[in-house]
Amino acid sequence: MAVLHLENVPEDLVRRIERLAERIRQTPEAAIVHLLEEAVPRDPNDERTYVRDLLDRIRQNPIVPTPGTPDSVELLREDRNR
Repeated sequence: MAVLHLENVPEDLVRRIERLAERIRQTPEAAIVHLLEEAVPRDPNDERTYVRDLLDRIRQNPIVPTPGTPDSVELLREDRNR
């Protein structure tokens, strides 16, 4: 993977990126890569790569419910029994 060095990044921006990284449980570097991927448009002619990359990101970051979240199957059963 390539390396990108930036100079003259405002301290406030660095702190905001660090807080974002903590919130999404990533390193600041991973958060910056994520922000760049979202900000820089992809080549619209390269749809297959876009879909493959999107699916890879979904697989790498599965949604894990917080402890105590009701089970969706149980909620459906309760709703059907009403």
